[in-house]
Amino acid sequence: MMRQAAATVLLVALHVLSLSALGATVSPGGSTGGGLLTQPNTYFVDSVAGVDPGGCTGGTYAAPWKTVGKVNSCVSTPGADVYFKSGSVFTETLTIDWPGVSENDRAIVGCYTDRSGQPIECPITLTKPIFRGTYVSSCRNPTFTCDVNNSSARPTSQYGAMVLRPKDMVYVTVRNLRIESSAGEGIQFTDGTPAIGMTPSYGIIEHNEVVEAYHTGIQYNNGATDTFGIIRDNYIDQTALIYIDTGATPWPPCLFVNGRAGPAARQRVLVERNRVNNCGGESIGILRVHGNIIRKNIVSNSRRVQVYLDNSRNNVVEQNQLYGTGAYGNPTNGQATGNAVEPYGPVGIMSDAVENMWRNNIIANGTFDALDAHVATTSTIPGQPGNPAQAGFKTGAWWYGNSVFQDSRVLRNYNLIINNNVDQLRYSTNLFQGTGDCSVQQNAPATVSYDRNQWENLPAQVDCRGSNLVNASAGVTFNWRGVDGDNVPADPSVFTPAAGTAGLNAGDPGLLTSTCLNISDYGLAYQNINRGRPPAAALWEKCMALDFFGKTRSSPPDIGAIERP
Repeated sequence: MMRQAAATVLLVALHVLSLSALGATVSPGGSTGGGLLTQPNTYFVDSVAGVDPGGCTGGTYAAPWKTVGKVNSCVSTPGADVYFKSGSVFTETLTIDWPGVSENDRAIVGCYTDRSGQPIECPITLTKPIFRGTYVSSCRNPTFTCDVNNSSARPTSQYGAMVLRPKDMVYVTVRNLRIESSAGEGIQFTDGTPAIGMTPSYGIIEHNEVVEAYHTGIQYNNGATDTFGIIRDNYIDQTALIYIDTGATPWPPCLFVNGRAGPAARQRVLVERNRVNNCGGESIGILRVHGNIIRKNIVSNSRRVQVYLDNSRNNVVEQNQLYGTGAYGNPTNGQATGNAVEPYGPVGIMSDAVENMWRNNIIANGTFDALDAHVATTSTIPGQPGNPAQAGFKTGAWWYGNSVFQDSRVLRNYNLIINNNVDQLRYSTNLFQGTGDCSVQQNAPATVSYDRNQWENLPAQVDCRGSNLVNASAGVTFNWRGVDGDNVPADPSVFTPAAGTAGLNAGDPGLLTSTCLNISDYGLAYQNINRGRPPAAALWEKCMALDFFGKTRSSPPDIGAIERP
């Protein structure tokens, strides 16, 4: 199928957000580059000027290695750092099978350059070392001619990540690398085996570029019951193309956090400030991991769901920009947000998708439901449980203060009363612009509510209107410029791999205090609260007073994600 032209998919423009990062107490190891690399157990690799001697000698700044194979065979010391020269190109898979020691002695894999005859870590805007695989997609830029079931595009070798961190390798950071043409994943972290109770991983994946991959761009597998992970400031473009090129199912998300530790686990992974474009599957997928924060990401031109929480509870999804679904010839099933229980088992590790917060997101020009909540009744995947709804799994979420600009259906929930399948489902203070309608569960229990939402056009289904309905005469101008007050520039869907992360990282000050919730606060908010639902004054709620830009909300708050001047 031919990919739809970007101009027909996306009509709104991109805001340039001020980028914030977590404080050092939350995410040590973050760096914007430029520091001298003089610590012990540091190795250097240069594909142009390097040499691979016999044995494991060399690897110093003065005598760098030449190939990834030398790293794979020689580096094993816990806490060792490996830096690849800016501008180098490698055609091997890097296997990071050595751990860090602690949060203050991480194993770092990154990029180096020269300054006054000494090695420094690359600034984040410098050309990154490239890890290049064997995959040639039929969707390769600049043609974007994507042909489903194109057998010639199916990878025949190197089915695996270009950068792989195997199980149980704790305190590892991967940053400032570029992955191209991977016949498997781009970057894959495997945090423990499928067994419950593995060692926490504390992995960080930041400031990387992943362009063109048959499978997931970045995948963070998690078997641990209690761990932290950070995936931030990455650029992911044209990944998860498995279905586009071959018609194969199931397809993966482009940025995938995947767990198997069961419903009681709290993984607490931060997915922040990533840019995910032209995704052949779902853009950001959170499956069977709990207590996560997904915020300030920019997602554009997805074939499927832009952000989903599946079998996942106690999450916050906030301040994201979700632009344009239905790419690659998929006019339906392109939800912007999904809060669901799909049949991904076995049953013992499945979970209710409840107590999730979706707030202050800007959603525009999707081809299907902007806000979707459901529990599945069937499975199309062999070996998976067939009817989660009949088994009594629940969905539950609060969509608060989101701005939705689209003419397709904006709100949908279903399969809530097959077997008591809803916990609490609340929609409040959301702005719905366009002609999009809704489709919601009729005869739903009182735990499903619609309160103080504003519609440009009242939905035909009365159930969606709810209480305290705000209409267009209340002062909001129903167009993008009227809501944000900015002069909107060019089409934000025109993201190219050549642009890399330069725009994303421009002006990034590095380690600053977040304006909103951080992982430490979020974990504390759930430790001693029954069923994970905190009271209004708890830390989990502390961002409710802020809008999309971090501005203090009025009382009552303005409708949608942005407080007006």
